Amino acid sequence: MANDTNQVVLIGRLTREAETSYANSGMAIAKFSLAVGEKYKDKENTSFFNCVLFGKTAENLITYLTKGKQVCVVGKLKQDRWEKDGAKKSSVSIVVNSLQFLQNGKDEQKPSKQEEFAPENFEEDDIPFWQIEKS
Repeated sequence: MANDTNQVVLIGRLTREAETSYANSGMAIAKFSLAVGEKYKDKENTSFFNCVLFGKTAENLITYLTKGKQVCVVGKLKQDRWEKDGAKKSSVSIVVNSLQFLQNGKDEQKPSKQEEFAPENFEEDDIPFWQIEKS
């Protein structure tokens, strides 16, 4: 399995305000949903993806993760499995490693710069992130 790859890149719009919660360890967890549209010939299709962002990055971005914002996320797929009432259930979400804001309207609250946030790992105490100014 050394050649397996798990990487996802999506550009879409947030379908609702991000929800923040905290793990028992105190680490912030931001959850949001991304709508990604595609058009093939005369047909349009929209897919919806659940995304999760961790740590200081989640805390710093929560005010900007608002409905309608267009973002690019890079991350990996994570499948959760559980059993409920004897039935096996599962869901797939995207664990976000990098998030970039792509568009801001005139009336929208926005970061002071075009920013990219890329946590290297999800350690509680030391989640680095970068702010890159785009020209």
